[in-house]
Amino acid sequence: MFFPWVSVLTLLPILGADGESVTQPDDRVTVSQGEPVLLKCTYDNTAIPTPYLFWYRQYPNQPPQHILTKTKLDAPDQTLVQGKFSASLHMANKTVPFQIAAVSHQESAVYYCALRPTVGENCISAPTKSQRRIAYGNMKETYKHRAGGDLERCI
Repeated sequence: MFFPWVSVLTLLPILGADGESVTQPDDRVTVSQGEPVLLKCTYDNTAIPTPYLFWYRQYPNQPPQHILTKTKLDAPDQTLVQGKFSASLHMANKTVPFQIAAVSHQESAVYYCALRPTVGENCISAPTKSQRRIAYGNMKETYKHRAGGDLERCI
């Protein structure tokens, strides 16, 4: 029987300049391949009254790629692929959840939530053809991932 899955782990708060921070609050979420996945991002921006939140992905040995910008304005999402990625900005509780419509092998990458100048990191890796794993990493693991270029290190 074929059971592909995706697992989401937690990220510790990351502090930035001027009282800014980005946090990934989830403990663990498991979904099947082809199902939507939600990556949560909580922000605190005491210095910026109008937040701009950015989501990036990074493939191994590639620079980060901007995939979505979300603002409090009623403008539509500025996204890389319409319908595949979406986000909602909830200013009351300072969250910007990011959704991938259906997880596939092409989503195997590192995902960043950013509130300038802070960055939170999510790692999505595909350990086998039948498994898809999404994991949040802490800064120590993030450093190892960037230095080693190995997605498995951020899990």
